[in-house]
This record gives sequence, structure tokens and C-alpha cells, in this order.
Amino acid sequence: MITIGRINTRRNARTHMALNGKTFCGSGNRAPIRHIAQTFRDIDRASICKSCFTPANLTIAQIEVTTGSGFRAALDDFLCDVRLIVGYGPQAAPRVAPTVAPSVAGAAPVKVLSAWGAMAEGFRKTHPVRVS
Repeated sequence: MITIGRINTRRNARTHMALNGKTFCGSGNRAPIRHIAQTFRDIDRASICKSCFTPANLTIAQIEVTTGSGFRAALDDFLCDVRLIVGYGPQAAPRVAPTVAPSVAGAAPVKVLSAWGAMAEGFRKTHPVRVS
């Protein structure tokens, strides 16, 4: 079970992520998450724990959310949102609108990859398959 929240209520407290009560950064060994996030919209994205929300941990959490006993769409949306905000998703580069948009008739639409597709594409670039 994935829980996301704060260990304490200090003003500068970080938001941690825990799998079955153990945080990914190890702070749960000292103190568990006591203030679980009720709505993921209200979590301050600037105060998330960088050790808990790494690409590998986000992947583990997303697998647990989608294959676990209770699928929670809000948590899945939050994990995708954090992946994009932190910069692990396909829209990591800042979007700059062109000053003059060329109007080309019949231009093919640009395919936007999902978070999983972007991660798989990055894996394929760094791990080429040898053909013998």
C-alpha cells in the first residue's frame, strides 16, 4: 500500500512516499508518515522528498498502484504529475510557443508519448539491443 504525506507538521517539512509503511528514503525507519495526504491536489510539489520520488521509486509506486488491491486514480494521477514536474516525463523540456505558427496543410500530428512510453524510449536509447 502506497502512502504519501508528511512525517510532521513543520512549515518546511518534506512530503514523503512510503510502501507498506517504509519510506523510500529511509526516514520512515526513524518516524513513520503521520500526516497522510487526503487530497493529492493540495500537496506542495516544491516540498517533495527528492530521495523518495526518484524515477525508480515512482515506477515501483505506479506498479503497486495499478496492480495492487485497490486502484486509486487520484494517486495514479498524482504520480504521473510528479513525474512530469520533477522532469522524468516526456514534457520535461519547457514549452516555448513559436511566435509565428506555420500553417502547413496535411501535416502529420506529433505523437506525444505517455510517461511509460517516454521511460521505455529512454531505456531503449541507453540500452541498445545487439543483433548477432
